[in-house]
Amino acid sequence: MSEKKTIFITGTTGLLGSYLLKILLENGHKVYALARNKNEKAAKDRVKEALSFWDDKVIAKYSDNLIVLDGDITEQNLGLKKENIELLRKEIEEIFHCAALTKLNSPLESSRKVNVEGTKNILELCCDWNNRGKLKKVNHISTIFIYGDYQNIFQENNLDVGQKFNTFYEQTKFEAEKLIGEYRNKGLWIDIFRPCAIIGESFTGKIPSLSYALHQLIHIWSKGLLDYFPQGYFLKAVCVDELSRSIFYISSKSLEKNKTYHPFGYDSLSLVELLNLSVEHFKFKKLYIVSKEEFVSKSTPLQVMLLKHNIFFINTNVKAASEATNKFLKYYNFEFSQFTKPLLFNILAYAIKTGFIMKSKERHKD
Repeated sequence: MSEKKTIFITGTTGLLGSYLLKILLENGHKVYALARNKNEKAAKDRVKEALSFWDDKVIAKYSDNLIVLDGDITEQNLGLKKENIELLRKEIEEIFHCAALTKLNSPLESSRKVNVEGTKNILELCCDWNNRGKLKKVNHISTIFIYGDYQNIFQENNLDVGQKFNTFYEQTKFEAEKLIGEYRNKGLWIDIFRPCAIIGESFTGKIPSLSYALHQLIHIWSKGLLDYFPQGYFLKAVCVDELSRSIFYISSKSLEKNKTYHPFGYDSLSLVELLNLSVEHFKFKKLYIVSKEEFVSKSTPLQVMLLKHNIFFINTNVKAASEATNKFLKYYNFEFSQFTKPLLFNILAYAIKTGFIMKSKERHKD
């Protein structure tokens, strides 16, 4: 569907980066993947493991087009040897920067080191690769949650609207986008993609880690740790496979420089609807649905704390617009799935299959 390129990608052991790497390889691109040695596992093994989670045949099919480099975006020159830097300068045509620290409760210093300084380290190299090499474009993965506490419609072309932030993750991803503006002025073509909450594969529910906010919330429900649940929470969410394909389509087809995209559909996921589905099909404890104020007043401090770094950071007074992005994708016959019961069932069923959440009867087994 697109001309074959030589591509450099970061974050390939993460949720989005690993799926995007899979798609790039399946479409015939040669890919240099940056990863770190971690927990006594070599970078190459970590990338192969992440790819194999999605499809255990990917490595065998496309191994000739995958080169894994041991490096770290927080280090100067990404921790790469001079010969590798020179090789990339001569070969790389496009970059996908997916690496990020996404934990909502990470300290500011740690978040800034990865999300801002790490992005700067990449862009410094890009300036050289753009001037003396083949580099044409950088695709930077940000987040829609940079809207912070904004109270209106947040458009694709919005950035600094006077918002304040609930987490250091939001703040540092915002700072990274401000930095990107400076490098765009230096002549780099940098497109920005702002995903919303990412959930599992649309047709299987698969997800490599169940540590994300939505799955943690489902886990809390399954354990019966709450008596009440606050109403009015609607989460913008996108399946990892559809998000990856949408980014790939846009990067392959768009000719406009320095655009920002919101790659998700129009509808939002009702957390109460998901809870009701959990009660109906998986026999979760039925909760009383109350206002946020009632939840805080009627719940224990521990129950309130469970949601502090979960749904309470979600701004319910903002609308994240995605009309321009969806219009572009529709031209190429791509549309995001709606949050139908079968899709939500897949998400819940996979979490149960892995043992992350349990049905009511299973919880009471000794």
